[in-house]
Amino acid sequence: MTFPTPPPTVHSFSNPHWRGQIHATYAGHLDLILQIIDRADSTSILKTGSGRKVWVAESPWGSLCIKEIASTGLRGLFRRVFQGDPGAREWSNQVSLASAGAPVPAPILWAASRTTAGRRGVIVSFFLEGAVPVSDYVDGRVPLREGEKRELLEAAGRALGQLHQAGCIHQDPHGGNMLVLRSLSPVQIFFTDLKDIQLKKSLTWRERILNISEFLGGLAPRLSLTVKQRGLKAYLDVVRDWQPAFRNESEARRSMARAIEYYAARDFRARWRSRLAKCQEHGKRFHRLRTGAYQGWIRATWDSPSFRALLADPNGLFQSEKAIVVKDTPTTSVACYQNPELPGPIFMKRYNRKSAWERFKNLFRRSRAVRVWRSAFALETLGIPTPEAVCVLEKRYGPLLLESFVFTRWVPGGIGLDDFYNEQYGHSLLSACKRQDKKILENAVARIFRDLHSNRISHGDLKGRNILLDPSKSAPFAPCFVDLDAMCLHPIRFRRSRINDLSRLLFSLFPTAGVKDQIRFFKVYAFREPCLWKQRKKWWQAIRKRTSRKLREKGYSFPPLTHSR
Repeated sequence: MTFPTPPPTVHSFSNPHWRGQIHATYAGHLDLILQIIDRADSTSILKTGSGRKVWVAESPWGSLCIKEIASTGLRGLFRRVFQGDPGAREWSNQVSLASAGAPVPAPILWAASRTTAGRRGVIVSFFLEGAVPVSDYVDGRVPLREGEKRELLEAAGRALGQLHQAGCIHQDPHGGNMLVLRSLSPVQIFFTDLKDIQLKKSLTWRERILNISEFLGGLAPRLSLTVKQRGLKAYLDVVRDWQPAFRNESEARRSMARAIEYYAARDFRARWRSRLAKCQEHGKRFHRLRTGAYQGWIRATWDSPSFRALLADPNGLFQSEKAIVVKDTPTTSVACYQNPELPGPIFMKRYNRKSAWERFKNLFRRSRAVRVWRSAFALETLGIPTPEAVCVLEKRYGPLLLESFVFTRWVPGGIGLDDFYNEQYGHSLLSACKRQDKKILENAVARIFRDLHSNRISHGDLKGRNILLDPSKSAPFAPCFVDLDAMCLHPIRFRRSRINDLSRLLFSLFPTAGVKDQIRFFKVYAFREPCLWKQRKKWWQAIRKRTSRKLREKGYSFPPLTHSR
């Protein structure tokens, strides 16, 4: 598949219905292209959203990608006044980049019209048949072998190099805006969503490193060091003004790689935290919920009239014959509920604290149910396992919180890590199979702890029973975090909270988890932080010191830590 490179000029046009610009090659086919735009077929729609629709249409030259941008309301008016027409801006950027040889879909036409609903803009370009977002490959939704990942990152490095050579900084960088065409040889990547880019004559090396880091952001933890190094080398091979201020190119690549890793982690933390509010917005994934005196949010895949009818009286669900009450205390009530009309069994939690002091504090903070809802969405965004959050409900009298509920998917047969670990592996003699399962489980738990803490999140109550296992599955039994009431996002270093999480886990697994198990766990936990492993003795002294306080209350004590390797 080849795409024509547009000339540096385009032709303007205007008729009673449309005005805009068209690629010079297709100027003689303007009427046909406008007819194709008006014959939008709902079955060929690729994506819809607030003020945006993308669909595919057939033409004599091949498949066309048509992107419609609607600018309505006061928000659209302010954007047009201060930023210009979004469709015209994206078209201009796409033409400029295509003329400079940057990897973008070949532009054909931009047209704008005024309707009773507001302004409507349309951009037509060639459709990239078979293109898949980079994020789908890296996240594992489309499986790839390690060699194919290296090939993919090399293609990404070349594409970013070409983009930066054209003097472009993409200001909405994520894997979804990079489309991969593996049918081409070599593999090629194209950039989309070009309305928010910055064009300059040339870019400084700091600007380039920061932009690479933004693209790498959430992908970095899922890629090996070798794959990332291949991508960086491919990038430097494309960039023609590469003059490293180092002794050699190898040293320069290592220095750049460290900087990119640092900025990628920083950018990713800022990005996912900025998106936490999406779980409290009406959209494709979550719906606003109002049932009687209660209001909240529900996951779109669970939203149904029958479920809404049940949620109109959430207290009645706890008293239903289909509910199994697990816990009922002055602070919380917990129950499991099964109904064949629902997509699956649910775990219900009601917060019972109704003292005057609690109600006063809730005037100035989110309810515990909403905090759990947001925390579950944060872990889901990061790919850290936790049961799917289904719904959150609140009942308020003005600003005064009266009741709150949170519903998550129930894991039938789930058991806490401490009970399972001590029961299965608390014997002195274990079979080879049991020892292998124990090692697999410990490594899996260490990895989810590492993922949690590497994003500067502390659980706050990480006792063993708050790591849920599914014994019906094979090792490592799908460990996941539950009971997220005390979860906290730390904007700065949080060594104390980190030590607290680790010490709570160690206390729960004592004495089954021996010294060798602890060292192996910490080695996996510190895998991405070499300095943490170098300081392992100081960390373990702090962790064991805190754990010892609890053990002394129970009449236990630690054996001496003699292993340092």
